[in-house]
Amino acid sequence: MKKRLSVLFGTTAVLSIGALCLPQIVTGAVLTQVEVTQPAYEDYYEKVSATGKIEEIGQSKLSAQLPLVPKEVYVNLGDSVQNGDVIAEIDFEKTKQAILSMLSLYDAVPEELSSVLETVKLDQETLAAMIPSQIVADYSGVISTLNLTKGAVVSPTETVATIADLSSLRAALKVPEEYAAKLKTGQEVTLKISALDQKKYHGTIEKISPAAQETLVGTSKQTVVNVYVKIEDQDADLKAGYSAVGTIRLSETEPLMTIPYSAIDQQDSGSEFVYLYQNGQAKMRVIATGEELADSVEVVGGLDPDEWVIEDISKVSGNGEFVSLSESKND
Repeated sequence: MKKRLSVLFGTTAVLSIGALCLPQIVTGAVLTQVEVTQPAYEDYYEKVSATGKIEEIGQSKLSAQLPLVPKEVYVNLGDSVQNGDVIAEIDFEKTKQAILSMLSLYDAVPEELSSVLETVKLDQETLAAMIPSQIVADYSGVISTLNLTKGAVVSPTETVATIADLSSLRAALKVPEEYAAKLKTGQEVTLKISALDQKKYHGTIEKISPAAQETLVGTSKQTVVNVYVKIEDQDADLKAGYSAVGTIRLSETEPLMTIPYSAIDQQDSGSEFVYLYQNGQAKMRVIATGEELADSVEVVGGLDPDEWVIEDISKVSGNGEFVSLSESKND
């Protein structure tokens, strides 16, 4: 009996010594080196990007009710005009011949001109009353389009000139309908202009269209809401017609607790997890994530701000693995 107890005692002593030596054995092994980090706080606000164009806030389009032939054209593209300025003189005889020529081909006249030509009488008195002697500006601004050439017939289906107020431009953006409920006047907008090497401008939402509309995006249709942005730092480089991409700020800034994407993995169940560094071991922790940022993701549950997370989860083979801190983290 005593001999058995002696053997048992000897075995227990060996196991106890082995247990005491285990940390030393592990320490002596080649362990995976890892870097660790604590959650950081990053400023975040919700935003949406939308494409659009730079356009004039105010403009007037001049058109003719009859075919007209200019005798003289007094303006060029880019000229400034005032309300009441004469843009062109009309050649009565050539215009009359143009009208009569069109009437002789009445059957071939486009349908949209039929109602106009039906009212035309061939007597001189009526023609004289109908043909204007001049084309006059009805708005003050800059000639942004011009379809008048001396001696050339202008069709009544054409806009003969557009007069635009280029002193004040705005951006017209098309915002996807899913963000419509979050849009408000006064929200901040940053504009990037492709024609100006992505130069930035700043503004605020001034007007939101009361109705949505369908537009073609690539090869598919998308429902959008038109948003009009007042540009606060307009300069001479910005021109109507330029393409723009606007980033609309939808919420106030708030701090988010974040960790790098490299620190997160996903279980087969879909749950996301990280490995914490605790007493020389990698300990698995299931977490809940929120907003996805450029280089990191928000953590909304399962992690405290003062805990140490292994930055590159791919270096850990499993829960409980013994690891060592890289020298850069021990310095």
